[in-house]
Amino acid sequence: MFSVLLPAFKLTYLREAIDSVLAQSFRDFELIIVNDRSPEDIAGLVATYSDNRISYFENEFNLGSKNLVYAWNRCVELANREYGIIFSDDDILHERFLEEISLLIAKYPAHDLFYTRPAVIDKNGALLRLTTSSPEWEDVYDFIWHRVSGKRDLFAQNFVFRLSALKSIGGFVDFPMAWASDDATWFLLSKAKGVVASSKALVYWRWSEINISNTGNFKHRLEAVKPFQEWCHNFVEGLDDLSGEHQFIKNQILRQLPLRTVHSEQYLLSRLFRTKGSLRGILFYIRNRNQFGFGFKGMLKLMFRA
Repeated sequence: MFSVLLPAFKLTYLREAIDSVLAQSFRDFELIIVNDRSPEDIAGLVATYSDNRISYFENEFNLGSKNLVYAWNRCVELANREYGIIFSDDDILHERFLEEISLLIAKYPAHDLFYTRPAVIDKNGALLRLTTSSPEWEDVYDFIWHRVSGKRDLFAQNFVFRLSALKSIGGFVDFPMAWASDDATWFLLSKAKGVVASSKALVYWRWSEINISNTGNFKHRLEAVKPFQEWCHNFVEGLDDLSGEHQFIKNQILRQLPLRTVHSEQYLLSRLFRTKGSLRGILFYIRNRNQFGFGFKGMLKLMFRA
């Protein structure tokens, strides 16, 4: 029924991630592990498992270094089941995650997109926070509105999608640095039928200094923010089921998108100051102030937050 797709590059938490998949109470799944040309001994760790549900592959090139979307879509090509989940090498699934999703699928068999509430854990696995809960079903308007207004945290790893539906749209939407590629993909998959959710926290997304949110080229990340805003604006403009309520929500989304862009830029800059230090953050801010329209007051605020 399920293809759990795991592009692997880091060893630090990989065994814990694999173990959480193999411990699922719902047993009808395959686990496809794709070594994205890691310099670490991914193959050696996978070789310690004898579970016949595991399939192991190695990419010829490090796809994730160019764009994480390439690594995700490579995993999708290898999937053999009806539904897929893009997992990661440092997160954890609750043992009842697939069971809960299977119950939602049984209740909404025509739908293409499902998810459960994520929780955020630290590098040691301790709970940092719960994200906001979601209704069991919502249409694409509410789904986008809650996301772009900052009322809901979503991660790629807590979603399950019908593989045929994902392939019909050409795989994951390709943005630079994979910035919001998962969001755009979920919006597309929810356009016709909406999205189904469980408010049970059954995915644990790990916040650490080695996860993708805290690594990579910050300038490239900042450059990737606006393409998503432009794509989302065009996508929302094209939604045509305009009842009175939908028209109102659509207008709210379009007004919110520029603010979302500012928020995303501030988030990335705050991460830069925290991970690289105030001095390097100030130098980056000054060097790139013209390209991104940075202001002096904004720099002071970021220094204070850091």
